[in-house]
Amino acid sequence: MCSLTCNTLKESEQNLMKAEKILEELQESKLDVSEVVQLEVELITTQGRLYVQQGKATQAVLLLERSLKLMQSLVSTDGAQIIEAHRWLVRAHQLCSNHEAAIEISLQAKAIAGSSFGPGSTKVAQVIHTIGQAYTCTGNTEHEGLAEQNLLESLSMYKQAGLAESSRALAVLDDLCHLHVHMKKYQEAFERLRSSMGMKREVFGECSEKVAETFHLMGAIRMAQGELPSAYRLMKKCLDIQSILYGPQHKKTKATKETLDTLSRCPGVVAKRNAPKADPSRRHLSAAVEKQKPPK
Repeated sequence: MCSLTCNTLKESEQNLMKAEKILEELQESKLDVSEVVQLEVELITTQGRLYVQQGKATQAVLLLERSLKLMQSLVSTDGAQIIEAHRWLVRAHQLCSNHEAAIEISLQAKAIAGSSFGPGSTKVAQVIHTIGQAYTCTGNTEHEGLAEQNLLESLSMYKQAGLAESSRALAVLDDLCHLHVHMKKYQEAFERLRSSMGMKREVFGECSEKVAETFHLMGAIRMAQGELPSAYRLMKKCLDIQSILYGPQHKKTKATKETLDTLSRCPGVVAKRNAPKADPSRRHLSAAVEKQKPPK
């Protein structure tokens, strides 16, 4: 998985170098100025995104800010393109821990989305999700209420649009659950995660990373609540999927295995695992005897 990401980033860098050479040639050609600027915008934006993925936050901020200025100089810039550039700039500022700037830019994106697509559009829902993330990332308890409010609003908008089972809506739900865990709203987070499991299996697959992560978070919640046998069962389900996805030597699989080993030594879990299991044949026999009894 990591090598695949590294290869993708390397290919992106190579493609960008080729694109830069092409852009230099185009700037010397007789193409319309706006066409050249549009190509430059696409190139700079792509480079900025690449820097975000590489964790080069300062370079990303500079390029994405330049990209936005160029977009604003164009008469026919696509609203969706501007919004997406804002969202990447938010991520870049978060990498720099410039949380106030990230919040301000995400709020600007909301205004643009509302005027371009209408207040009830999924584009607005997407930006409101970004605002919720921006407030969450501050780590400030005073921002938790605003983060929760925006994430709930985004989730509600996706539901109203009939997209409650979309990958974007499920991403909002996961962020909301992580926030609720941080706020110690354990049961609320657990119920939301449990209700999302069927949708995630449908959207991402039975043995997917998202399903494994959901089992892991549910297990962590049960640990925080002191319900260790339940935590053990959930972590075991997570481990089963991770073993298939990543193999036994992957760091995620190893970490879950360590948690499971620790849980397995807890008295409550030991007692539950060692408890005699009911014999299915005896259950069927008891049911048959009950049916044979004459009515009272």
